[in-house]
Amino acid sequence: MPLACVTLSTLSARAAGAALTAVTALLVGQLTRTAGGFDPEMVLIPVAAVWGTMALYRTQQRNVAERQRLVEELRSTRDVLADERHRSGALEERARIARDLHDTLAQELSGSLMLLQAAEQDWDERPDVARTRVRAVADGLDAGLAETRRIIQDLSAPEVAEAGLEGSLRLLCARVGGPGDVGRVQFRSAGGLAVGLDEQTATTLFRVAQSVLANVREHAHATSASVTVRHLSDRVELDVCDDGVGFDPGRVGESVPPGRGFGLLATRERLRKTSGDLAVHSAPGRGTRIRATVPASSSRPCPTLPLAATAAR
Repeated sequence: MPLACVTLSTLSARAAGAALTAVTALLVGQLTRTAGGFDPEMVLIPVAAVWGTMALYRTQQRNVAERQRLVEELRSTRDVLADERHRSGALEERARIARDLHDTLAQELSGSLMLLQAAEQDWDERPDVARTRVRAVADGLDAGLAETRRIIQDLSAPEVAEAGLEGSLRLLCARVGGPGDVGRVQFRSAGGLAVGLDEQTATTLFRVAQSVLANVREHAHATSASVTVRHLSDRVELDVCDDGVGFDPGRVGESVPPGRGFGLLATRERLRKTSGDLAVHSAPGRGTRIRATVPASSSRPCPTLPLAATAAR
């Protein structure tokens, strides 16, 4: 049996068959000579035991080879899945960076461009107003530079981390309601006690308000707007309303110049990352209301500062 096992493990299938035939012939001859003649019980039972053992050994060899093949396939599949996860993660990270850049740097540059164009028109007749707008541009670019550095470092929004969701929204309303922007932006907080929101979800709501107010400033031609945070038992709602020219939500994306039309899509995608939702209500000439909803979290709530809810200009 050991000789047969060595034969099966070292020789090819044809050579192993010939070797096993020779081993069987030698075994039969030795047993016949020992028994003094051919005795079926003395000869056939050992031969059957040898061939049965060899069959089991051959089956075990095939099973080992099959397991090895499956292990190799599993390793190959694991490598493919790792590559897919890496590719998916890279695409998701690129989309996140695109959303952050759109909601921060692109919006600040757009607002600064509008203020500089207005300052150029007022430079000769109203130099004081022009200088005020230039100073507003400088302040905005300084804030944009800090925000860009934050994006590079992949940190949370500093406004939310330092002032909490409501405090950061009040500061945002005050900044947007400055010279050359929307004439009046009012912040309100409604509902019961503030429910728990983790910092990522609070940052998401802040980014939504930032993006929507930037669109109001650039497209709505509104004289006033309002930002309302409503704390409910199971969710938090953020409403941004304006009295501007409005639009048809069903035609968003039609006839949009290159590089534009990313805001609502990016905002909706950002909210989906936190299981949130976005609703847009508008009509031409009747203003716009955009509502962002995120579920309440049992995590530690994002800190808030005891600032009074006041209207900002």
